[in-house]
Amino acid sequence: MQASNQNYIINSFNFMRNTILLLVLATPFFLNAQTVPVRSVTIFKNNKAMVERNGKVPVENRRFITRSLPPALFGTYWAAAVSGDLSSIFTALDSLDTFDPVASPVDMMEKNNDQLVNIWISSSNSQPLEALKGKFIRKLSNPMPNANPYYQVQQGANVPFLFQTTDGRYLYLNEMAVTRIEFANEPAIPSVKKASGRLELRFNSDKKEQDINLVYLSDSIGWTPIYRLEMMGNSKARLSLRAEIHNNSEDLGDAELRLAVGIPKFQFAEEPSRLFNFYLVSNQYQQQRYYGYQSNAIVSQTINAESFDEVTVLGGARNNYPNTATSSAEDYFFYSVRPGNFSKFSRYQVPILEETVETKHYFETTLIRATPDLLHNYTSYQSYADQRKPDDAYPVDHIVEFKNQSKQPWTTGVVNLLSENKNGLQPVSQSQLAFTAPGATSKVSIAQAPDIRVNHVEAVVERRENVTEFFLRKYDVAKVEGNVSVTNYKSEPATIKIRRSIVGKPLSSGQEWQKQEENAYLGVNSSFEAVWEITLKPGETRRWKYDYEVLVDWQ
Repeated sequence: MQASNQNYIINSFNFMRNTILLLVLATPFFLNAQTVPVRSVTIFKNNKAMVERNGKVPVENRRFITRSLPPALFGTYWAAAVSGDLSSIFTALDSLDTFDPVASPVDMMEKNNDQLVNIWISSSNSQPLEALKGKFIRKLSNPMPNANPYYQVQQGANVPFLFQTTDGRYLYLNEMAVTRIEFANEPAIPSVKKASGRLELRFNSDKKEQDINLVYLSDSIGWTPIYRLEMMGNSKARLSLRAEIHNNSEDLGDAELRLAVGIPKFQFAEEPSRLFNFYLVSNQYQQQRYYGYQSNAIVSQTINAESFDEVTVLGGARNNYPNTATSSAEDYFFYSVRPGNFSKFSRYQVPILEETVETKHYFETTLIRATPDLLHNYTSYQSYADQRKPDDAYPVDHIVEFKNQSKQPWTTGVVNLLSENKNGLQPVSQSQLAFTAPGATSKVSIAQAPDIRVNHVEAVVERRENVTEFFLRKYDVAKVEGNVSVTNYKSEPATIKIRRSIVGKPLSSGQEWQKQEENAYLGVNSSFEAVWEITLKPGETRRWKYDYEVLVDWQ
């Protein structure tokens, strides 16, 4: 080879694992791959995110062209120019010649068989590499004609070929022995046809630069709230929230991430935008989605069914994280964070808030809902089939309750509970913290309490026939009497709440109860919730009776 010529070298180190390494590739195969920078991303817990891009782009012949297509969902892509010059958006699928990623050394020599080349081959007996100069003649066989070409490269297909040296010899060689190829002139590159999408923003002015804004909904970006409640005695706890953010969609750069607290409604965005998806098959798209693991309770909002009080900010709530800001819009609240370079397939966990809360501990059980259907077979006190355990005792949950004294809501999420004792903080359970608005009360179940026992039976004790008529049906009045028994087997006093939803009219109770009529109940009877709250000493048992009336159609 002449010394003045630039040599072009291809190394073939180990074709069991690697494809060809091209050290010089001069010809570009794609158009402008520039993307507009991401300015902000609003991330929802249902694995979707609204991406906003903003920036200046070069324009030639009134067009900005890129092959970087956004992963927009159906009906959400919106492009605009600050100048108002944007006239239309055009997309197409082109067929381009591009480098064949599974091209082998033999493919390279075959593509350039008019060139003299230097090759280096190795042998299996640890001899030094042998340098050969000559021309590639032809392949002698295809050892795996039906195999996937990617599999051939990964497994190192041992393709034999014929090589003629400059001194006239013909050598039978195999591809696995070739470790290096040197070309005197720039080699032609084996190529394949590749489908490539093209996006054009078309303008009605001759400006060479346009400031554009792009907004679209993207899939496979989401966040999950993770709470930690550290209970320090019975009256105080520290509540911390961290956000776990996952991005399986696209590179987001150093964008602002706005974590949305709310219940989003994206009615049509369950498939890719048809502007960019040239192979729209619904089932295929569903197979490409990465994250479907989040439970409905976490993705949506489970709201604590407690009364809302006026908010009094005590100063105990704080946000110690300077990279976290908050805002609100319509029915949403947002935590704003910047993770830095948030590339595709990245994960990020960031502290959001930390607050000191005042806690109250009690035990709670819910008796089976009382409806007229349960009364048809009541003739005496009996144990009817319900959600009780085999020993006829109702399961009782240990509850910790605390109020949101801050000015921001707590979104529904996983909460890990720890209790402080002489050995430090001890993990006790994992539960769910439901959505809690400012001023509302949250309650979290810690565990089931086996040492609080609640029993309950009831029966019809009186009946008056044909008392009223409703929609041409005659109803009797049944008076129902219930008997409740509660025992505290703990070594300390315990506050117990017993709840029951009753269809009918409450009459009296041997133990004080709170009665609240349930709204929007349609039927001949009204409905109300009864709550008994008692405090028992260690080893104490308390029993009481209550009664109510209900209109019953015995037919």
